[in-house]
Amino acid sequence: MGTSASKAAQSTTRKFPSRASNFAAPSSTPSPRPPPAPRQNPTSKRGPSVKDESIRLDAMDPSPPTNNPAFADRLRQIGAVQPNPTLSHSSTFAQQGGASPAAYNNYGRTAHHPSIAQNTTLSALAARHRIQEQADREFADMGKASFGGRELLDAAMLRDVLVMRSRGVAPERIEERLRLKPGMVRRLGPPGVVAALGTN
Repeated sequence: MGTSASKAAQSTTRKFPSRASNFAAPSSTPSPRPPPAPRQNPTSKRGPSVKDESIRLDAMDPSPPTNNPAFADRLRQIGAVQPNPTLSHSSTFAQQGGASPAAYNNYGRTAHHPSIAQNTTLSALAARHRIQEQADREFADMGKASFGGRELLDAAMLRDVLVMRSRGVAPERIEERLRLKPGMVRRLGPPGVVAALGTN
């Protein structure tokens, strides 16, 4: 692309200056460098048993002991600390005061596993499990003569209920036609509260 003049400009070689104009010519005789200083090992001067200040500071405890008598009294009042019981069967911790294994297990369960009512994630999972079991029972009983009707609806069936109700079909007729438990349509509230979008 482009004119032939631009193509000719690409083929010409570029010429660089042969000498820098701003810089002085380097001197031909290099200046002699001083000989490098001999490296000294800091440990070479002292013997193996000599300690200097840096070794003493390194060996010191970073948190010096407290000479506070009140602190020492509090520590004596606390006494030896007993470890928390664990649920490990290989634990060598001896239970104090002849505690029963049942009490030990109850302590461990409450300390490490909160109840389902206190944990929202566990309560949601428990509710989902309960609803899944109910759906499985409902599906297994669907073909039986004693089946009382469906109580759990999927999205498509719920839309069918709402469309039929918006067209004026009686709730009892909807429940009979879709094999729903009696009173399921009324649980949706009065017409207009819940409605399917796009119904004619």
